[in-house]
Formats: sequence, C-alpha cells, structure tokens
Amino acid sequence: MIKSLQARNFRSLKDFKFDLGLNNVLVGPNASGKTNIIEAFRFLTATAILGPKKALTDRLGYPEVQWKGKDSGPIYLRLQSDVVDLDVDKVRMDYEIEIDGTALGIITLLSEKLTVSYANKEMRLIDFKSGRGIARNIDGSKAFDASGDPSQSALEFNVPGWAGARFKQYLSTWQFHRLVPQAMTQVNPAARAVFLSETGDNLASWLATLKTSHSENFKRIEQVAKDCFPGLQELVTELTQLQTTFLSTRDKYLQRPVNAWGLSGGELCFIALASEILAPPEFGAPLHCIEEVENHLNPRLLEALLNLHRQWQAVYANQPAGAAQVIITTHSPYVVDKFDLNELIIVEKREGETRIIRPSDQPHLQSLLENQEAGLGDLWYSGALGGS
Repeated sequence: MIKSLQARNFRSLKDFKFDLGLNNVLVGPNASGKTNIIEAFRFLTATAILGPKKALTDRLGYPEVQWKGKDSGPIYLRLQSDVVDLDVDKVRMDYEIEIDGTALGIITLLSEKLTVSYANKEMRLIDFKSGRGIARNIDGSKAFDASGDPSQSALEFNVPGWAGARFKQYLSTWQFHRLVPQAMTQVNPAARAVFLSETGDNLASWLATLKTSHSENFKRIEQVAKDCFPGLQELVTELTQLQTTFLSTRDKYLQRPVNAWGLSGGELCFIALASEILAPPEFGAPLHCIEEVENHLNPRLLEALLNLHRQWQAVYANQPAGAAQVIITTHSPYVVDKFDLNELIIVEKREGETRIIRPSDQPHLQSLLENQEAGLGDLWYSGALGGS
C-alpha cells in the first residue's frame, strides 16, 4: 500500500505531503487541486511506462507541469510504498525523482533514487544523477549503468530479474478512471481487454473478456446489475461478423435488446464501476483513482456501489495481494456520508497552492459523529470540516 506522496513544484502542488490510507476521499471546491493530486500519481505511471520526457511532452511540456508561481524550482516527486512484492517480507520502496526542464523540451533528471528497505536492511536500487550513476540488484550487485542520457529514467530499462523492474510494473498497473457514458457506447474490437480504460471506451471488450475467461466474476457483475435495475435479465456482448463487439441488455418487459447507445449514462457508469470492483484479482490494480464517482448516478445506485466496494474490499483483504487502494474525488455530501472521518481529506487552495486538511485530527468532530448529532456529509456541506 502507498504510504505517502510528496511533491514540490508539480502544478499546484508547490510543497505538498499526502499520507494515504486504504480509502482516500478527496473533497473540496472546484479548482482546489484534487485532480492535480491524482495527476501526480498519473505522472508517475506515465514516467514508468513512457519515460519522463514523453510524460512531460504529453502534458504540453515542462513549463505546463511546473509550478507557475514565484520561487519555482525543479519538479520533485517522492513515493513511499509497502506494496511491492520482492519475495521478502515487509518491503518498503522509497522512490524519488527530481526533474528540470526548459520550454524547448530539454529535460534533465537531476536525481532519481529507488531504495528498498526490508528486514533491517537497505539497498539503493537506483542512484542516477544527470545521466550518470548505477542501478543495483537487491543483493547489491550491479544491474546496469546509466546510459549517459540525462533525460532517461532507470525505469525505462527492461532488465530481466532486476528488482526495480517489479517496481516499474507496480507503477504501471495503477488505474485511473474518468468515465464518459458516450465513450462507453462504442463498438469495440473483439479482442482481449485486461483492464477497463480511463473513459470506459473499451467496456464491451472488457465485459466480453470477463464473460469468456472469468464467467463467475461476470455472473456477479450481471447479478448486481439485475438487482439494481428492475426488469434487466441479461448483459450481452454480441460478436458481429466484423469481429467487433458491443454491449446490450435484455429486459423481461421488452421484446428486443437495448443496445449500449440506448442505455442511460447512469446504467453504463454503474456497470463499469461494478465490473472494476468485481474483477478477478489477476485483472485488478493495486491503486484505483476515480474522479467524481457520483457522476450520472442517483443516490440509490451510489449506495449500492459503495456497499459493494466495502464488501469486496474486505474479501480481497484476506488474499495475498491485499485489497486495492482507492483514491476518489467527489462533490457529493451523500458520497462523503458513506465513508469514515479518517478516510476524508479536505483539499483547498491558498495563494495558488494546494493543501490538505484532515478532519480526523479534530476530536470534536469525531464526538459529533459518534453521538449522531450530524452525518459526515452534513458536516462537510455545512463547512464545519473546512475547505468549503
């Protein structure tokens, strides 16, 4: 599980520290920086997969990612995590990267470090500075030297058996979702999909894969949908003559199927999110980031999803990989009310900088909740938690 994220000079995260739990609910005004917090995690994933230069180019260049206020310096990110499995117990991974750049696209990794701590031992797997340095194996032996290219990250190297490659894989499997109902109506290639895409535009392929390869998981998804949508009898992923597939539903009150483009946005979002919760562990991710989870969903569907999330998080907690960590953003007091005080993070912006407040640090709020004097959603909506 990710323990903490530190950021400096990354968008509105001027000097930022975020300690994470299993569930992390970010609330706050528009433009307070909730998306920028998730973007920091997304940037780490992009860096692991594509390298920092491409990650910055995809975000319109270094100046667009760097803090735009005064006293700006290099971008710095630090991630501490206990999740990565390196065949030893209680592993702590500590990754740091510091990046400088110009408007002309010249990128320099001033520093990149990856330190592994376990059983009272510590090993620096990556120690790069401006294109120079060494990467080591967990036993201390040399894995490879830096390439000499100051813009190249050690995580861009694919070295069989190197422990740093497992950390790269860990970052690469994080999933980010900002579901778009219109995108989910698309006809998809009849190809295997091992994860749901960010917008959900591969929903049909994803469900078809689950139906074919993991029928029990698909049946659970279908049953949850049937429980929440009266009349729904079946989720269908038809294979066409053009080797494509699309989602449709069969309803006991209708004579013909309803295709995806005839389904409501709420129904599509519900099915997509339920499929993420009920996906088999091998298709799961250690971290899920979901923006504005309440979009298109009425309170009844939200309650069903959040209850399902709690239920299956408890189930997966007993498995070797543990339950997935979740970061969600929301503007809904109803969603806030379904979480505990220690899972809530208030996000606000002061003088252009994103900062966070933890209401759980205020004992009187816990007392109000325990005495049922107010719900958590009511407290946030009233401004009693701050950040309103």
